[in-house]
Amino acid sequence: MKRFITLAALLWTISSFLFAQPSLMIERVGNVTDYIPTADIEEITFSDDLSQFIIKSNSCQVCVNRDEVLNMGYAEAPSVFQVEFNGVAAKIRNPYLLQGVTVDMNGAHVTINNSNVTNELSFELSGSTSDGALLYNGEYKATLILNGVSITNPSGAAIDIECGKRIALELKKNTENTLIDGAGGDWKAALYCKGHLEIDKAGTLNVTGNTKHAISAKEYIQLKKSEGTINVLAAKGDGIHCQQYFLANGYTLNIKNAVGDGIQAELSGDEPYEKEYADGSISIQGGSINIISSAADISGMKADADICINENKSVPSIAISTTGNGSKGIKTDGKLAISAGDINVSTAGGRYTEAATRAGGRPGGGGGGGWPGGGESSENGSSAKGIKAKGSIGITGGNVTVSTAGNGAEGLESKTSVTISGGQHYLKCYDDAINSSGPIQFNGGVTVCCSTGNDAIDSNYGRAGAIVIGNGIVFAYTTKGGAEMGFDCDNNSYIQIKGNGIGISAGGNQGGSSGATISNASQGYAFVTTSVNYQTGRFYTLADASGKNLVTYSFEGNVNSSCSLVTAAGMVKGSSYTVKYAASAPIDATTVFHGLYLGSSAKGTTNVTSFTAK
Repeated sequence: MKRFITLAALLWTISSFLFAQPSLMIERVGNVTDYIPTADIEEITFSDDLSQFIIKSNSCQVCVNRDEVLNMGYAEAPSVFQVEFNGVAAKIRNPYLLQGVTVDMNGAHVTINNSNVTNELSFELSGSTSDGALLYNGEYKATLILNGVSITNPSGAAIDIECGKRIALELKKNTENTLIDGAGGDWKAALYCKGHLEIDKAGTLNVTGNTKHAISAKEYIQLKKSEGTINVLAAKGDGIHCQQYFLANGYTLNIKNAVGDGIQAELSGDEPYEKEYADGSISIQGGSINIISSAADISGMKADADICINENKSVPSIAISTTGNGSKGIKTDGKLAISAGDINVSTAGGRYTEAATRAGGRPGGGGGGGWPGGGESSENGSSAKGIKAKGSIGITGGNVTVSTAGNGAEGLESKTSVTISGGQHYLKCYDDAINSSGPIQFNGGVTVCCSTGNDAIDSNYGRAGAIVIGNGIVFAYTTKGGAEMGFDCDNNSYIQIKGNGIGISAGGNQGGSSGATISNASQGYAFVTTSVNYQTGRFYTLADASGKNLVTYSFEGNVNSSCSLVTAAGMVKGSSYTVKYAASAPIDATTVFHGLYLGSSAKGTTNVTSFTAK
């Protein structure tokens, strides 16, 4: 039976304002308690029939039904709006009643309606429910605090934020928070935001998307600098999906068991909020991202525009492993720029075809926000790739490691150009380690490329400058043998040497142009046209006539090479050079990187070949 607060008691409570208590507390049926700061109350009146009392401030008024009131008194108001879930019910503490915030509840399904358009308000969730949800409606930016909350909603999203403004999602430090949606519905994600979502603080968030995406925003998603952790445990669509852009400055982000892409940034067609982040782009400036996927025809990280990986708040770390046919580790329809971080991409899948999909694979296509799909597919199918960009790939720093195992799986592919100017990079791939429709340039850094089934480096530019060795160091070889090559650019004369770098290639017949010359080379070089059987476990040293070590290198597998390019800083046209091997690795090298030994004085002991530099 509902309690009906007497008029006398109500009048006594109101008259107590004379004692300047902090807040008027109104406890109502339905587990809702409102707190109204006494300093904000200008007037309290009654309706004509005395069934309601009306509380007015200078900007708002609220009506309270007397028959809903269980208790009234004075108390300290909570600093934020609080929702405490408890099984199939929830308890509400609302300090914002006079600021236009009301609540509706059906069991543990809570709807917050915020009509405030001037103040940023905060809402805190705690407790646990196996059949509940939060729906937030608002027109102004707000903060949502997860304070050890666990929400499972069998019939919809766990949290649905229907506000097109900035939402700050705070994971309270040292708390674990879990969001799980139901299966088979039409909602967009377990955690959905109609506006832009900024995630902050050092708690843990676990999300499972049983219908579509795990986390999705109609606008951008940003991970602030934080030591917190976000775990996407599963998703029927993408792990994280957004429009405008995705920006990571911190967090440990773990994504697994996604049927769609790990992270996808989709074009919105709107003007970006921050001009430095292009519409449809991904920017990784810090934190740790780990993505594991076994789904076919998806990407670990996918952007409709550019992808930029650089150091801002901290050095980023990215590890992506895909095993599905046709899947890509990183894919962008724009440019890829890497200047810092540790990037490790592994793909083990083979070729993806529509026939495989019809036989029971993941459905192709997707558009519509990558649901489910978004992978590259056609009737002819597509191969797995480590990193693929339609635009240019520019690497100025960091450490990039790429491995592929499936037939046709290339390591680093650009439809425009590849330029490496810094960092240390290792690519061991079944197909081409580096492939480009345009020029491939090594202007700095150290790059080692090994192919087990095709060319190590392949440019289809078809003219001078197809492969350029500047001041960078590149070691490229294939263990396949036959017609496969270390450098493949259709004609050796297309290779250019424009700096004082090191270029060592081995494998195959080097494009069949054994007699080709490189015009205007900035240092000496040679095409070693004698057949050389390089063997693993041997350490080969290129030395000048005095025995000075220019570079030492070793192979991970046996290489049968009939044409190798050799160039290194210190080589002079017309001078004689030798290649000899020893059974032991140099012990005084200043740089040791996947078979390259730089800065060593070691000497080979057994002759392999000799030549005169051009």
